[in-house]
Amino acid sequence: MSLTLKYPGLLGLALILGVLPGCGSRTYQLHAPIEEGPRSSVTAAAPATIAGEVTIKTRTGEVRSGADSTIYLIPATAYASEWFAHHVVNGEKIEGTDPRSFPSARAGPVDREGRFEFRHVPAGAYYLTCSVHYRRAMFRIGRFNFGPRTLENVEAYANVNIEEEQKIDIKVTRPPA
Repeated sequence: MSLTLKYPGLLGLALILGVLPGCGSRTYQLHAPIEEGPRSSVTAAAPATIAGEVTIKTRTGEVRSGADSTIYLIPATAYASEWFAHHVVNGEKIEGTDPRSFPSARAGPVDREGRFEFRHVPAGAYYLTCSVHYRRAMFRIGRFNFGPRTLENVEAYANVNIEEEQKIDIKVTRPPA
Protein backbone atom coordinates (compact mmCIF):
# COMPACT_ATOMS: atom_id res chain seq x y z
CA MET A 1 0.00 0.00 0.00
CA SER A 2 1.46 3.36 -0.93
CA LEU A 3 0.58 6.74 0.44
CA THR A 4 0.39 9.61 -2.00
CA LEU A 5 0.16 13.12 -0.62
CA LYS A 6 -1.72 15.74 -2.56
CA TYR A 7 0.39 18.57 -1.01
CA PRO A 8 3.69 17.03 0.23
CA GLY A 9 5.17 20.47 1.01
CA LEU A 10 2.42 21.14 3.54
CA LEU A 11 3.41 18.06 5.55
CA GLY A 12 7.00 19.31 5.81
CA LEU A 13 5.85 22.79 6.81
CA ALA A 14 3.49 21.35 9.43
CA LEU A 15 6.30 19.24 10.89
CA ILE A 16 8.66 22.23 11.05
CA LEU A 17 6.05 24.48 12.66
CA GLY A 18 5.12 21.76 15.12
CA VAL A 19 8.71 21.10 16.19
CA LEU A 20 10.24 24.60 16.13
CA PRO A 21 8.09 26.31 18.79
CA GLY A 22 9.45 23.97 21.46
CA CYS A 23 13.09 24.18 20.36
CA GLY A 24 14.12 27.25 22.31
CA SER A 25 11.69 27.09 25.21
CA ARG A 26 12.99 26.42 28.67
CA THR A 27 10.96 25.19 31.61
CA TYR A 28 11.55 26.43 35.14
CA GLN A 29 10.26 25.05 38.45
CA LEU A 30 9.45 27.77 41.02
CA HIS A 31 11.08 27.33 44.45
CA ALA A 32 9.86 30.31 46.52
CA PRO A 33 7.17 29.55 49.13
CA ILE A 34 3.63 30.75 48.50
CA GLU A 35 2.39 33.31 51.03
CA GLU A 36 -1.12 32.05 51.75
CA GLY A 37 -2.49 34.32 54.47
CA PRO A 38 -4.46 37.46 53.69
CA ARG A 39 -2.18 40.40 53.11
CA SER A 40 -4.00 43.33 54.66
CA SER A 41 -1.42 45.76 53.29
CA VAL A 42 -2.28 44.58 49.78
CA THR A 43 -6.02 44.04 50.06
CA ALA A 44 -6.89 47.20 52.03
CA ALA A 45 -8.02 50.29 50.14
CA ALA A 46 -5.51 53.13 49.95
CA PRO A 47 -5.53 56.46 48.15
CA ALA A 48 -2.50 55.76 45.90
CA THR A 49 -2.82 55.48 42.10
CA ILE A 50 -0.65 53.78 39.48
CA ALA A 51 -1.34 54.91 35.91
CA GLY A 52 0.63 54.78 32.71
CA GLU A 53 1.07 53.63 29.16
CA VAL A 54 1.88 50.23 27.61
CA THR A 55 4.18 50.13 24.56
CA ILE A 56 6.62 47.69 23.01
CA LYS A 57 9.39 47.97 20.46
CA THR A 58 9.25 45.26 17.79
CA ARG A 59 12.26 43.46 16.33
CA THR A 60 12.24 45.93 13.44
CA GLY A 61 12.28 48.93 15.80
CA GLU A 62 8.62 49.82 15.33
CA VAL A 63 6.86 51.12 18.48
CA ARG A 64 3.46 49.54 19.12
CA SER A 65 0.82 50.35 21.70
CA GLY A 66 -0.62 47.80 24.12
CA ALA A 67 -4.10 49.04 23.22
CA ASP A 68 -7.06 46.82 24.11
CA SER A 69 -4.93 44.46 26.23
CA THR A 70 -5.20 43.48 29.89
CA ILE A 71 -2.57 44.66 32.36
CA TYR A 72 -1.84 42.94 35.69
CA LEU A 73 -0.73 44.58 38.95
CA ILE A 74 0.99 41.95 41.11
CA PRO A 75 2.33 42.52 44.66
CA ALA A 76 6.07 41.77 44.80
CA THR A 77 6.12 38.71 47.06
CA ALA A 78 9.01 36.23 47.01
CA TYR A 79 6.94 33.86 44.84
CA ALA A 80 5.87 36.64 42.45
CA SER A 81 9.45 37.94 42.20
CA GLU A 82 10.75 34.52 41.16
CA TRP A 83 7.88 34.09 38.67
CA PHE A 84 8.46 37.57 37.25
CA ALA A 85 12.22 37.08 36.79
CA HIS A 86 11.90 33.70 35.09
CA HIS A 87 8.62 33.88 33.16
CA VAL A 88 8.15 37.54 32.23
CA VAL A 89 11.76 38.74 31.89
CA ASN A 90 13.51 35.54 30.72
CA GLY A 91 10.55 34.00 28.83
CA GLU A 92 10.79 30.61 30.55
CA LYS A 93 7.76 28.38 30.89
CA ILE A 94 6.82 27.85 34.52
CA GLU A 95 6.16 24.29 35.57
CA GLY A 96 3.48 23.63 38.17
CA THR A 97 2.15 27.10 38.99
CA ASP A 98 -0.20 27.13 41.96
CA PRO A 99 -3.64 28.82 41.79
CA ARG A 100 -2.97 30.27 45.27
CA SER A 101 0.13 32.09 44.02
CA PHE A 102 -1.37 35.50 43.15
CA PRO A 103 -4.40 36.07 45.41
CA SER A 104 -3.88 39.84 45.54
CA ALA A 105 -3.16 40.41 41.83
CA ARG A 106 -5.41 42.87 40.03
CA ALA A 107 -6.27 43.03 36.34
CA GLY A 108 -7.30 46.13 34.41
CA PRO A 109 -8.00 47.17 30.85
CA VAL A 110 -5.60 49.05 28.61
CA ASP A 111 -7.58 51.59 26.56
CA ARG A 112 -7.33 52.33 22.83
CA GLU A 113 -4.54 54.86 23.44
CA GLY A 114 -2.51 52.30 25.40
CA ARG A 115 -3.27 53.90 28.82
CA PHE A 116 -4.29 52.20 32.08
CA GLU A 117 -5.00 53.12 35.71
CA PHE A 118 -5.17 51.30 39.05
CA ARG A 119 -6.78 53.28 41.87
CA HIS A 120 -6.81 52.61 45.63
CA VAL A 121 -3.47 50.81 45.56
CA PRO A 122 -1.89 50.11 48.98
CA ALA A 123 1.68 51.29 49.49
CA GLY A 124 4.29 48.72 48.50
CA ALA A 125 6.28 47.15 45.69
CA TYR A 126 4.50 45.81 42.58
CA TYR A 127 5.09 44.26 39.17
CA LEU A 128 3.10 45.36 36.14
CA THR A 129 2.88 42.97 33.19
CA CYS A 130 0.91 43.03 29.94
CA SER A 131 0.91 40.69 26.92
CA VAL A 132 0.93 42.73 23.71
CA HIS A 133 -0.09 40.88 20.54
CA TYR A 134 0.63 42.03 17.00
CA ARG A 135 0.99 40.53 13.55
CA ARG A 136 4.30 40.54 11.69
CA ALA A 137 5.45 39.19 8.36
CA MET A 138 7.15 35.79 8.45
CA PHE A 139 10.18 37.07 6.48
CA ARG A 140 11.60 40.53 5.97
CA ILE A 141 14.28 41.51 3.47
CA GLY A 142 15.16 45.16 3.71
CA ARG A 143 11.90 47.04 3.91
CA PHE A 144 9.86 44.33 2.13
CA ASN A 145 7.72 41.78 3.99
CA PHE A 146 7.17 38.24 2.68
CA GLY A 147 5.05 35.28 3.68
CA PRO A 148 1.95 34.99 5.82
CA ARG A 149 1.67 37.24 8.85
CA THR A 150 2.30 35.50 12.16
CA LEU A 151 0.98 36.45 15.57
CA GLU A 152 3.72 37.73 17.85
CA ASN A 153 3.29 37.96 21.65
CA VAL A 154 5.52 40.31 23.65
CA GLU A 155 5.45 40.69 27.44
CA ALA A 156 5.74 44.36 28.45
CA TYR A 157 6.68 44.90 32.09
CA ALA A 158 7.75 47.29 34.82
CA ASN A 159 8.24 47.26 38.56
CA VAL A 160 7.15 50.09 40.81
CA ASN A 161 7.23 51.14 44.47
CA ILE A 162 4.36 53.33 45.59
CA GLU A 163 3.73 55.18 48.84
CA GLU A 164 0.50 56.29 50.53
CA GLU A 165 -1.36 59.04 48.65
CA GLN A 166 1.14 58.95 45.76
CA LYS A 167 0.17 59.03 42.09
CA ILE A 168 2.68 57.46 39.71
CA ASP A 169 2.66 57.66 35.92
CA ILE A 170 4.79 54.80 34.55
CA LYS A 171 5.70 53.36 31.16
CA VAL A 172 5.20 49.59 30.89
CA THR A 173 7.35 48.48 27.98
CA ARG A 174 9.54 45.77 26.62
CA PRO A 175 13.14 46.69 25.90
CA PRO A 176 14.29 45.69 22.43
CA ALA A 177 15.66 42.15 22.31
